[in-house]
Amino acid sequence: AHGKLLYYEGTVEDITQRRLAEQNLRDSEALYHSLVETLPQNIFRKDREGRFTFANQRFCQALGRTLDEIVGKTDFDFFPPELAEKYRADDLRVMATGETFDTVEEHQDPGREKIFVRVIKTPLHDADGHVIGVQGMFWDITRERQMEEDLRRSEALYHSLVETMPQCIFRKDLQGRYTFVNPQFCKVLGKAPEEILGKTVYDFLPREIAEERERDDRKVIETGQTLEQIEESKFPGAGRQFIHVLKIPIFDAQGRVIGIQGMFWDITRER
Repeated sequence: AHGKLLYYEGTVEDITQRRLAEQNLRDSEALYHSLVETLPQNIFRKDREGRFTFANQRFCQALGRTLDEIVGKTDFDFFPPELAEKYRADDLRVMATGETFDTVEEHQDPGREKIFVRVIKTPLHDADGHVIGVQGMFWDITRERQMEEDLRRSEALYHSLVETMPQCIFRKDLQGRYTFVNPQFCKVLGKAPEEILGKTVYDFLPREIAEERERDDRKVIETGQTLEQIEESKFPGAGRQFIHVLKIPIFDAQGRVIGIQGMFWDITRER
C-alpha cells in the first residue's frame, strides 16, 4: 500500500506460428520480387485510386524515374492527359468487372518510329476477395508485329504468284491431305478447292495409281530431298498425257519436314 515492490508477475505466449507465418510471408515476398525483377516485362501495381504502389526496375527504367519517384503518383503525372485517361478507364474496367484486360496498343511519339505494346491488366484482391487495385504488365512486341506483317506480305506475294502460274501447284500434309491447291490444279481435276482440300489422291485416282503417288510423297518426306520425274497423267478424262512432276519437302522453323509442295505441267507436245 506504500508503493514498495513486493513481487512481479508475467505471462508467456507461444508465438511460433505467428513467427513462422511472418517468415513465410517474407519468403513469399522475396520470391515475388526476385521473379518480377528478372522478367522481361514492365510490371506495376496500383491501388483503387490509380496510385502506383509498386513498379519493377524495368518499368522504372522505361519511365526514367526511380521507384520513390513513382510510388504514390498516378498516370497523370507521367503521361499526356488523353493517354492517362485511357489507362485510368482500363483500370476502372478491370476493377469493376474483375476480368483480365489483354490488348495491343500502338504508340508513336513525335520523331520516333511506331511501336506496338502488349498490355495485360488483372484485378488485385485482398484476403477477403475484395478488389483493392490492379496489377499490370506490358512489353514491346514491335518486332513480332513486323515479322507478322512481313509474313502476311510474303504469303500475299506467294499466292499472287501461284494463283496465276500455268503450272498445277499443290501442298499436302504428312498424312497426304491436300492443304492448298491453285486454280490450275482445280481446273485439271475439275473440282472446286473446297472439294479437294482435306482429301487425298485416293479420292481422285484409281487405287494402284494413288499408291504410286503416295510412295513418291513418302520418299520426299523421308529423305527430305526433291523428286523430279516425268509421269503419264492418270487424271480422269485427261486422255493420254505426259506431265513433268516436281515435289519438294516443306520444313518448319526447326528443320522438320511437315509436308510436301508439288507442281506439274503438261509436256505432251514436247514428248
